[in-house]
Amino acid sequence: MQAEIDAMNGGDEAAHHQQRAEQALTRIKDGAQRYVRLVAARLQLQGAIERHRMRSQGPLVELATGFFRRLTGDAFSGLEVDYDDSERRVLLGKRAAGTSVGVEGMSTGTRDQLFLALRLAAIVHYIEGSEALPIIADDLLTDFDDARAAQALVLLSELSAKVQVIFFTHHKHLLSLAEASLDASTYAVHRL
Repeated sequence: MQAEIDAMNGGDEAAHHQQRAEQALTRIKDGAQRYVRLVAARLQLQGAIERHRMRSQGPLVELATGFFRRLTGDAFSGLEVDYDDSERRVLLGKRAAGTSVGVEGMSTGTRDQLFLALRLAAIVHYIEGSEALPIIADDLLTDFDDARAAQALVLLSELSAKVQVIFFTHHKHLLSLAEASLDASTYAVHRL
C-alpha cells in the first residue's frame, strides 16, 4: 500500500512536472500578451496609413477628377475610390449618367485619359510645395480622339503657366489641333 501512495505522490517527478507546466503557462501568457500588443500596433499602423492615404489621396483624387472630367469631354463626371471583392482599394470612373466603371471596363483611350488625369494631378500637387521641374511628354495622345486630344493640349497649356511643358510628337494632326485650340503665344513649335 505504501508503494501505491508513493507512486501517486510522485515525489520529485511530480514537482518537476508541476514546474514545467508553470513555465509553459508563463510562456503562453507572455506570448498572448505579445500577440495582443502586436495586433494593437498593427491596427494603429493601419489606421495611421489610412488617415495619411485619405489626407493625401483626397486632394489628388479631387484634382484628377476635374482633369478626367475635362479630358473625357464630360463623359465621366469624376472619380471615386471604392473596395473590390478582395477588400483592395480600386479607382472607379463615375459616368455622367451616375454609373461607375472600373478601369478594366474603360476603353484604351479613356484609360490613357485617366492616367494623364492622375499624372497631371500628381504634378500639380507636387509643384505646389516643391521646385517645378520641366514636364516631358512623348506622344501621350496617340489613343485620344481629336476632341479629347485638343482638351489635353489645353490642359498642358494651362499647366505650362506653372512649369515648362515639352511635348514631343510625330503626329502632324496634333499640331493642327494645337493651332485650333491654343493661343499661339502659349506654345512654340520646334521641328526636328
